Amino acid sequence: MPDAAPLAERLDRLRALEEAAYHKIDPDWRIDLRPPADQSVLDRVESQLGRHFSKDAIELYRWRDGSDGGTWFVPFIDFNALHIAREVYQGIAHAGAFAVTNAADTIDMVDLFPVFQRERILLSVRLTRSGSRDTSPLYVVDLEHGQVTESARTLRDFVDHLIELFERGQYEAYGRELRWTAPPYGAEPDMEPYGSGA
Repeated sequence: MPDAAPLAERLDRLRALEEAAYHKIDPDWRIDLRPPADQSVLDRVESQLGRHFSKDAIELYRWRDGSDGGTWFVPFIDFNALHIAREVYQGIAHAGAFAVTNAADTIDMVDLFPVFQRERILLSVRLTRSGSRDTSPLYVVDLEHGQVTESARTLRDFVDHLIELFERGQYEAYGRELRWTAPPYGAEPDMEPYGSGA
């Protein structure tokens, strides 16, 4: 059972595990992360979007405002800084609504904010139009195939999944990089989201 520490502590654990794994092939490697986002910046982004972040999304950005471009956040996945996520959001917000493949739900792209990204695949949290929820599911958004899948019940469940991959050694060295030997996120149309307890 995952530890009940706050999300920021789990993110620190993920960072430590990844850096330890990289240090086996490059002793000087470190994750290139931006400083934490100020609450005033988050408030301004919410005002511009006309929507609210969940409290766990706020905690994510108060931990760090994304990766800084020099490294992945975890192998092959970027953590979008707020200004980059907002640009991506503006490009997809009018794409319309999609049925969630593994839930009886439909989501409009204007309500999804891309916190993580793997090339054209977005890993997004759900925004709310009034008030802030404690948590948001994490959705894998594949606009090329018109597919939205709930991948994790919460951001923490996704982080716990990544921690588990590192703890199980489900990665390998490829030159001076790491690559996964197990999927870093689920996107199967009928998958059971991480954190479902199944």
